[in-house]
Amino acid sequence: YVLRPDSLEITTSGAVAQEFYAGRPNNRLPPLAYASFKETPLREALAELARTTQKSVVLDPKSAEEGKSKVTADFLGVPADTAVQVLADMAGLKLVRLESIYYVTSPANARLLRKEINKRRLEMRKILGDEDPLDPPIIP
Repeated sequence: YVLRPDSLEITTSGAVAQEFYAGRPNNRLPPLAYASFKETPLREALAELARTTQKSVVLDPKSAEEGKSKVTADFLGVPADTAVQVLADMAGLKLVRLESIYYVTSPANARLLRKEINKRRLEMRKILGDEDPLDPPIIP
C-alpha cells in the first residue's frame, strides 16, 4: 500500500518499488519517510524520522555540535535512508549504514567506518566465495 495525502492506495510491491525506489535492488528496501521540518535541530529531526519509520537512527555524540544545526525539509514518501542522508548533509555530516542502524557522523569518521565495513565484506567474500546478492556493493 501507499499512503497518499488524501487516500490510502492499495497497490503491488512492484509498483511501490518502481515509484519510490527507482534504481535500487528489490531487497532490503527501507520504509518510506513522511515528515516535515522547518528550522528544526538536526538531532530532533533524526529522532522524529527514527520514531516514524521505526528505524534506528543514531547521531554520533562527537557530532553533537552539528546536531544543533537547523534543518528544513519536506519528505513525502522518501526512502528513510535518503531522508537521513539529506538531513545529515545539511549539517555537514554523513550517513553510514551499520547493519540496520543509520549512523550519522563526521565525514572523516564515515570514511574510516566505510573502510572497515568494506574490509569485512572483502574478508567474508573470500571466505564464502561468490558475492552475496543481498550484500550491498562496496562503497569507496
